[in-house]
Amino acid sequence: MPHFIRKLIISCLLLLGSAVSHAKTLNYCVDPNWAPYEYLEEGQHAGISAFYFEKIAKLAGLQIALKPTVNWQETMDALAAGECDITPLLNFSDSRAEYLTFSVPYFQGPNVIFAHYQQKLIGGLAQVTNERIGVVKSYRLESYLNKFYPNVAQVSVNSELEGLKKVNNKEIDLFVSSYYGANFLIHQHNLANIRIIGLADLKDQLRIGVRHEHRDIMPRINQAILKLSEEDHRHAFSLLEPVKVISQINYTLAWQIGAIGALLSMMMGLRYYYSLQQKQALANKNAALECLHAVLENKNKQLEQLAVTDHLTQLHNRGYLTEKVVECINRKKRYQSECCLILCNVDNFKVFNDTYGHQVGDEVLVTLANTIRSCARETDYTARWGGEEFVIICPETNLNEGLSLANRIRQQLAKESRSMPSPITCSIGIAQLGSKDTQETWFGSADRALYFAKEAGKDKIEVAIN
Repeated sequence: MPHFIRKLIISCLLLLGSAVSHAKTLNYCVDPNWAPYEYLEEGQHAGISAFYFEKIAKLAGLQIALKPTVNWQETMDALAAGECDITPLLNFSDSRAEYLTFSVPYFQGPNVIFAHYQQKLIGGLAQVTNERIGVVKSYRLESYLNKFYPNVAQVSVNSELEGLKKVNNKEIDLFVSSYYGANFLIHQHNLANIRIIGLADLKDQLRIGVRHEHRDIMPRINQAILKLSEEDHRHAFSLLEPVKVISQINYTLAWQIGAIGALLSMMMGLRYYYSLQQKQALANKNAALECLHAVLENKNKQLEQLAVTDHLTQLHNRGYLTEKVVECINRKKRYQSECCLILCNVDNFKVFNDTYGHQVGDEVLVTLANTIRSCARETDYTARWGGEEFVIICPETNLNEGLSLANRIRQQLAKESRSMPSPITCSIGIAQLGSKDTQETWFGSADRALYFAKEAGKDKIEVAIN
């Protein structure tokens, strides 16, 4: 068979398959308990995803039919089993990618840590120690905590509302979930004992998920998402506003009994006085809810900085630096720009703690942090990576310039530590970012250089050979 005829037949079969897929009705499932993002109201799809999905399906030419479920776990089970073909609002995860193809994100939102108002503020999940932390079963946050914070005591709940009520009633210590969804529920259910005490590392990047056997419709879905207007997104954000209680006074009865005798007039006066009390109580409740919203907004702004700062040294923390590492790697791939990674580790830190106590150990860490801060340039990113280890990312910097900065840090540290009981020294490993490096390989190179510096007698600088 001639080659061009074979290609023509294949093209026709693909077009036929696309037409069949276009005409097929797709069953979709949602999270029935995730207001205001998505939920079921009298068996109907409601919330932000209902608004978006209706528009996207229309623009993409999809025929869809809702398959109701009881909770998110049942929705995920139905998607995995093929009982549902598509879901309009979820995050990407590796486990979900085994059976779902994902669209581009079309809605983003932060995740925060909620607690009883008597709990103290924390920077983020890294500061959680012995507290019991609730998370909705089968949410991406559950697998994220298992992977990155395996020692945290998790408590699985079936919905955001259940988790918030447990925090409000002190049944659990913390609850991590979406800011917008939980804020909506706090106002709607008057959970006045809750406040935000920290930001989670993970942000929601919400998108549509389609089972692999229907992946051919994904280009149309992505094109439809790109056609969403600014007005569409503004309307979606308006759906995040919590339901407010509005007091109404019915004066109809007053007109009906206005001509009745003195006894009934006195009774009406008492009724009116009672209604005024109700109105004032409702007004106070609304004012308290508005005040709670303002407090939450203010705390959220304060925690933006707290979440990326190490509380002891006031340098950036690991979560902040991880984002900058990704930016540097992407910049290297696109522009071939130079970048150096400097890894500093305090020498004999355990000796300081064991000999002089943990307070002096903290002073050692603060001294090195201040030295790094004073020596680093404005364009450098500095952070406490963990324990006695510090990291400096130097964009647009070659190995010679990185080595010069490392020497300045060692020399300045010797001056700053004169007031300490013993001299403070540090070993340093330097690695230049390669064109094929990932975060793991880049940090692995610097870590090996640091190891050689320690083996060479400490208080040394070693450069990784790429």
